[in-house]
Amino acid sequence: MEQKVRNKSFYFDTACTSHMTPYAGRLLNYSVCGGFVKSSSQKSMEIVGKGDVVMDCVLRYGSVSSFCVRGVLHVPDLAHPLISWRKLREKGYTEFGEGDYILINKGTKVVFEAVFDGNLFKIPEISHPAHITYDFWHQALGHLAPSTMDKSLQLYSDADIPARPTNYVCSSCVKS
Repeated sequence: MEQKVRNKSFYFDTACTSHMTPYAGRLLNYSVCGGFVKSSSQKSMEIVGKGDVVMDCVLRYGSVSSFCVRGVLHVPDLAHPLISWRKLREKGYTEFGEGDYILINKGTKVVFEAVFDGNLFKIPEISHPAHITYDFWHQALGHLAPSTMDKSLQLYSDADIPARPTNYVCSSCVKS
C-alpha cells in the first residue's frame, strides 16, 4: 500500500538572505554546520546543516527544468523551504514578473517559475511517485532491517519514507 508524501515545495522569496529548508530529507551532500538566521518577524532560528537540492520544476506550458541549488541551509524551525532571490541574483540569474508568475532565467533558459498561491510564490515541482513506497526505500537504503528503518523514521520524522506496511516481506531479503 502506498502512502502520500507531504509536499515540501519551495517558495521563492525576494527578502531571505539564503536558500533554506526545514527538511533534511531534501538535502544531498549534507554537512553539519552551525549558526543562526532571522525570520522576517525577527525570530532567531538555528542552522544545523547544509546541502544541495535538486529540483525538477514544472514550467507553465508543461515542460520540466532540472535545477540544482547549492548551499541550502537546514533550519528545522523554518515554516517553508525558501529559495533566495538575493543568492540567485549574485550568481547572474535574472527575474521577470508577469501576473501571478515570476520567471527565473539563466541566460535565455527559464530555470523555474514561481506561481502565486494566494500568499506566496510557490515553485511547482514534479513529485516522484516511485519514491513513495516503503519497498523503494528499503531497497534504496541497502535492504535495511525493517526495525532499523522504523527507528530511523522516528528519528527523522521529516523523511519522505512511508511507514512499513503490515506484514511487509522483501523477497530478496528472504532469499539471503
